[in-house]
Amino acid sequence: MRKKPRGGARLIELAIFGVLVLVVAVVLVFVTGMTSLSAFFAPVAPTAPPIALAGGLPTPAPTVTRTPVVTPTALTPPTRAAAPAATPAGRVLLISYLRTDPRVADDTRQAILCPDDSVEYVMQQTVEDLVWYRVRVAQLAADCNARRAPIGTEGWASSNVVSAPSGAVAVATP
Repeated sequence: MRKKPRGGARLIELAIFGVLVLVVAVVLVFVTGMTSLSAFFAPVAPTAPPIALAGGLPTPAPTVTRTPVVTPTALTPPTRAAAPAATPAGRVLLISYLRTDPRVADDTRQAILCPDDSVEYVMQQTVEDLVWYRVRVAQLAADCNARRAPIGTEGWASSNVVSAPSGAVAVATP
């Protein structure tokens, strides 16, 4: 009597294939920074304006215009007004959440900060040996997520995900 072949080998092949697909998916999430399928299907904004070429058009000759020279009668030294203190600035280093409070928790997620976004530092606070910055999004870089923080949005970002500020930042009391 012959034994019937068992289907165990086929099941092992399917299990190995499933594990490989899972590993590839995890690697893609880390490489692209996308954590949801909606981010994958979100429209992508163009990164550079189209290039316009002036094909074969002649360049106009420069023109020279003379302006009369006026001799000053009396010079008064300019008065310097007190310039407002420059707000310290920096940039986002890693894709991360902008948070409502200086702590990591699901209920503090406000929006997404994309790498190379410019931020202004409003204040800083140290929580459990980690420096948190209250930042305001000043300029956007390349789009990385549909839930990204628009310009002017304020929230907390960890010092692990933003660059060092360009100047002194006010310290907040916890």
